[in-house]
Amino acid sequence: MRRLVLIEWKDAAGGERSGWKPIAEMARDKPHSCKSVGWIAHEDDKCLVLVPHTTRDDDGDGEIRIPKDWCQKVTDLIEKPKGRGK
Repeated sequence: MRRLVLIEWKDAAGGERSGWKPIAEMARDKPHSCKSVGWIAHEDDKCLVLVPHTTRDDDGDGEIRIPKDWCQKVTDLIEKPKGRGK
C-alpha cells in the first residue's frame, strides 16, 4: 500500500513581472510555500514523486516530482476504512 501524505514544500518563483526591470528588484522574489496531497509513487535520496489521482488498477495521473531539498515537511495521512453508512 502506498503512503498517503501531505507535503509542504518550497517552489521556485520569479518571472511574474514581464519586461525590463532593475536586477536589484529581482531579489524581492521569494520561493512560494506550497502544499500537496497524494500518494508517494517513488522516493529516493533526490526526489519524491507524488500522485494525487489513482484508480483501482493502480494507474495514476497528475504526478509531480518534488526535489527532496525543496521538501519542508512530510505528514502521513490516514485513510478511513471503508464502511457502511456515513
